Amino acid sequence: MSSSRLPGKVMRKLNGKPMLHHVINQAQGSQHVDTVVVLTSTRSEDDPIEEYCHTLNVSVFSGSLHDVLKRFDDAAEIFHADVIVRVTADCPFVDPSEIDKVVQCYFSDPVDYCSNVYPRTVPDGMDVEVVSRNCLSRLQQIVTSDSDREHVTSYIHQHPELFTISHEPSVHPGLSIYKFSVDTYNDFVVAEVLSKELPSDKPVHMDQVVEVFWDRWMT
Repeated sequence: MSSSRLPGKVMRKLNGKPMLHHVINQAQGSQHVDTVVVLTSTRSEDDPIEEYCHTLNVSVFSGSLHDVLKRFDDAAEIFHADVIVRVTADCPFVDPSEIDKVVQCYFSDPVDYCSNVYPRTVPDGMDVEVVSRNCLSRLQQIVTSDSDREHVTSYIHQHPELFTISHEPSVHPGLSIYKFSVDTYNDFVVAEVLSKELPSDKPVHMDQVVEVFWDRWMT
């Protein structure tokens, strides 16, 4: 809720429902995710997030506001997660099939970390990261920078020699020019328009989002 560029953005409504609702719905559409858990902070300002998750019967964990790495590590321990799939709450259109592709890539040749964003071959807003529990625990022990602890996985990319890393190759690398994450009010306006023109009764997929965006703004 304390986003500096767009305060309260995860609870701002897209097509009548909080942006967080859309992220949860998309994640639940994955075939390879056992449990969806929303990670928020212990600050009272973030209580509405926890309360909303309870209304959806969705698991929630509250931890450190700034030390997001510790928040992830603590949640992984509590929920007994062997493998952690990370998506961020400002990506209301994250594609469940992209989640599945990255998970499948991770298990095809077990590594510490797998993603579809380093290098980026999908639109901003379709980001998926998969990290092993062991790797997350190692990060918790060795990462000291406040910035790296806030961004959870950045240390992995800065020190690839310390980790085994794989990448889920996209068959449509040209799509990386698009941006569907919500960082600013202008991003939110775009997401609001898209959400009203996309199906609301089931998870949407990347090609649908791109098609609506193209029809709305590029033609």
